[in-house]
Amino acid sequence: MKPIVKKYRFPTLAAYFEHQRNTYKGTGASRYTSTDDHLDTHARFAERVGCSEVTIARVSAGLFDPSFKLALRIAREADCPVEGMGKSGVK
Repeated sequence: MKPIVKKYRFPTLAAYFEHQRNTYKGTGASRYTSTDDHLDTHARFAERVGCSEVTIARVSAGLFDPSFKLALRIAREADCPVEGMGKSGVK
């Protein structure tokens, strides 16, 4: 029997936000404006995960290693592996 291997859409949390920036580049969308409903911001993402915007920004920049519980919530929301988070996940 073959093991089940989950294929993630994004290898890291930073890749998730990079995809957001590149998808809407040239459309006038900015991640800092609250009127861009189609663009996921750190603040919106943090609200869905249940932590602060600063925490999400630091995790995606590789400056902070989240707790395992928070890493699981972030991984589910961004469809990326837990290993792709924090200091160890940034390449």
